[in-house]
Amino acid sequence: MTDITKPRLQTLLKTLFLICALGASSLFSNVEDHLKKVTGRGTSHDMRNIDFIYMINLDERPGKFESCIRQLSPYGIYPYRFSAINGWKLPLKVINDVGVRYKVGMPTDLMGTYFMNNEMSSGTHEIMSVPGRTYFGDLGRGTIGCTLSL
Repeated sequence: MTDITKPRLQTLLKTLFLICALGASSLFSNVEDHLKKVTGRGTSHDMRNIDFIYMINLDERPGKFESCIRQLSPYGIYPYRFSAINGWKLPLKVINDVGVRYKVGMPTDLMGTYFMNNEMSSGTHEIMSVPGRTYFGDLGRGTIGCTLSL
């Protein structure tokens, strides 16, 4: 394997891990309990071959959404604002509920992020190997919140 393909392979493995982690976590926890539901999206959308456009936006950042609307409206694009989940405000229990709990026999050559008892921890990165510890692919709290917002 050349050095050129290694980063691509690592990115692919991380992406696959994330997909598997989210899929597997639904087998062991109620991820759906932590997802936001779409309500009242309306029909102010009319773009050929596109069902609907969503824009994920934190409630505490209305200026960002307004700025995007100003930039998109000249093109006739009016996205539905979807209230994002702020991963930095999620309790540690929720963070650990949606991750993948490591079990003996799982691969031990992948890096993972885990969150300790510190509610505002940015996570600790290590090779996944501790049975019972909840891991994420190389994800921070903000990315976890964004993923749950989808």
